[in-house]
Amino acid sequence: MRHRLLLIIILLLIIIFSIVGLMKLRFGTDILEVLPASLPSVESLKVSQKHFNNDQQVALLLQSGSEEIYEEDIEELVAHLREKLSPAKVVYKSELEEDPSLFGEALAEIWRYAPPADVKSLAARLLDDAALEARIVEVKEEIRSSFDQEESTMAAYDPLGFLQHPVIGEFTDSEMSFQSEDSKSRILLIQNPQPTTDYHKHVVWLAEIRQAVRSWPGIKELGLTSGLTGGPVYNAEIGTGMEQDMSGTILLTSVMVGLLFLLVQRHPGQLLMISLLLGLSFLITLGIGGWVFGTLNLVSVGFAAILLGLVVDYGIVIARESIGGISSPGSLRREIAPGILWAALTTAIVFGLLTLSTFNGVRQLGGLILIGLITGAAVMLIFMPGFIGKFPSKPAKMLLKAPFFRSLASRSVVGGCMLLAIGVFAIKGEPDISFSFSMV
Repeated sequence: MRHRLLLIIILLLIIIFSIVGLMKLRFGTDILEVLPASLPSVESLKVSQKHFNNDQQVALLLQSGSEEIYEEDIEELVAHLREKLSPAKVVYKSELEEDPSLFGEALAEIWRYAPPADVKSLAARLLDDAALEARIVEVKEEIRSSFDQEESTMAAYDPLGFLQHPVIGEFTDSEMSFQSEDSKSRILLIQNPQPTTDYHKHVVWLAEIRQAVRSWPGIKELGLTSGLTGGPVYNAEIGTGMEQDMSGTILLTSVMVGLLFLLVQRHPGQLLMISLLLGLSFLITLGIGGWVFGTLNLVSVGFAAILLGLVVDYGIVIARESIGGISSPGSLRREIAPGILWAALTTAIVFGLLTLSTFNGVRQLGGLILIGLITGAAVMLIFMPGFIGKFPSKPAKMLLKAPFFRSLASRSVVGGCMLLAIGVFAIKGEPDISFSFSMV
């Protein structure tokens, strides 16, 4: 009785530890997290994305089939979106057009990060009285004699030459327009007021944006079509797509494994028991994964399908060995523990080598399978021998008989498959192996 109470206390502590780890676990969809972090190109992309890209901004594209989209309609839509999506920031034209007072701050920031040589040249011109006086005379002459109205106007407002920075020239030469040349397409930028990397939250936020756009009467009245793009859209679509792929694979694997187990063991009680033990194995594995990795790329979540097929084998071995008449759970556990532990250890070593990979997704996949195999073997050995007596197996004689009654038929099938494989290789050739990132 004391031994059983101690086992229950240990199990509860492990479950609490796993639940806390599971709460710490996050799933990432950033494709850069799959690539090797040691590559300089990947590291530079991460730095660029962190400091320069606005991954929390959604671009809303409006298109009209025939007529132009007028400024008044866009302003009405922007007011509608700002009301519905408050406190989200909606931009439909250059911020300098909306608030010209920001130009001074922007110009100061440009000069702040200007090349040192340009800053020294400007400082020398401003701090030298003779050079400054010569500059003023030059500007006055330019204003009097220039035939370029834009140039003379800029010189009059900027006699000291702050606007002569190369970036300012590129800025003034560009249109910086949020509309197409024919005015039939417009872009609006919507900033996420609550930045996050959780793709589930991005899905909810994008649904709010789409609903807000659909609720604007002008969409139907003007016959406009809309589309969304940007970091949150990419994150939501990739995340949900990968989640559906993985969950579909895991579900199909679970159904197939369950049907095969039921076919061999022919006992629903055993199927329920092993399903609960598999669930416990996954809980502990993901809990430890939360403590070890913190964030898992969705590619690595495919470990579940692999682990499901491996750990269930331990349960089948225990169930088949219990038919031999072993009296107590302890005797059954001592009989089968060496084989299961060695099987788990050798397989875990093979998958554990994947943790040496430079690809984060592959490294996490190997680590999770390694943890899951050891966890699954321990869970099956600890609990299943005690439960299997309540769900005795039925001997399955006909189910394990070979499907071919004559050796000639079986040899013909095997020989036909070999000829088919040789024919495919002869016609199609061996498969190519790609070592590039194109698959990502």
